[in-house]
Amino acid sequence: MKRTLSIFLILLFVLSLTSCNEIVTSISEITSIVTKTNIVTSYVDPTYSEDNILTLKGVVKSNDELLSGVTITYGDQVAYSMRDGSYIIRGASSEGGKVTFSKDGFFDYRYKLLESDFNEGVAMININLTHKVSISGVVRDTWGNLLSGATVKCGNSTTQTDEFGRYTLGDLTVADHLLEFSKSGYNTVTRLARSEWYNESGELLDFECNLHLIASLSGTVRDANGNPLEGVKVICGSIYTFTDSNGNYYLSGICPEPASDHQNSGYDVEFSLDGYTYKNAQYRTISYGTNGKSVQRIVHPVVDFYTNNSATLDVILVSK
Repeated sequence: MKRTLSIFLILLFVLSLTSCNEIVTSISEITSIVTKTNIVTSYVDPTYSEDNILTLKGVVKSNDELLSGVTITYGDQVAYSMRDGSYIIRGASSEGGKVTFSKDGFFDYRYKLLESDFNEGVAMININLTHKVSISGVVRDTWGNLLSGATVKCGNSTTQTDEFGRYTLGDLTVADHLLEFSKSGYNTVTRLARSEWYNESGELLDFECNLHLIASLSGTVRDANGNPLEGVKVICGSIYTFTDSNGNYYLSGICPEPASDHQNSGYDVEFSLDGYTYKNAQYRTISYGTNGKSVQRIVHPVVDFYTNNSATLDVILVSK
């Protein structure tokens, strides 16, 4: 009250000394006098109230789970979601901006805030974050040995097995994923990882795969006189070819069907030509039915590719 009375008295004094034409000048002097007497007033916008502050708020979930501890970043402002997943940021810009929602174990979510999102000064933005999951395991070869340097691919995510054959693919969504396992010199295998196989921590552990060595086999087939035999059918698993005019053959892309241990694993190779059989007694024959007919084929003993992915096998066939 004392300060207000002082201002009033000063105004009366100045007005008594000036004419109406000097009022404008006197007002300037009043301002100077008020300043010199350290009488400070603050201006308050009559339209201002807390209702004018734009507010951004909402709830953060993951499916039906309310998420606490989610970091919400808006410009230089940072807020965190509460136990009920709710959050609030005051002082948002009517021009909008980018809002980022982040939490460990979840994919970041970026929302572009628009002026149209505000209704009576409030933008209600509810967000659903997506869990990250991971798949890990080991890759082995045909005989169960741990395989390093194998490539494991899932969509756009790719990794390689370490020296112990281990791999981990992270930052995956909760869904069915098709994994591709490959390595130079080995066959490529795809395996489906189903979404229901993840544990509560979002991990699929011990997802293993065996890659089989891709081998090649070549050689020459001759008759008892050393003449090359043309048209001999050479079969190894599901792969087959025929000898050329020089009796030569070449099979590639062979994948093994391993025996119980690698010392006995390998391939049965069949050589078939009408009117011929093996010269050496160590070779054996097998018979099976095809469309009701008995067919006989000559089978060479197992060819072992355990230490090498290629082999040479020359064979002599004799007339029956």
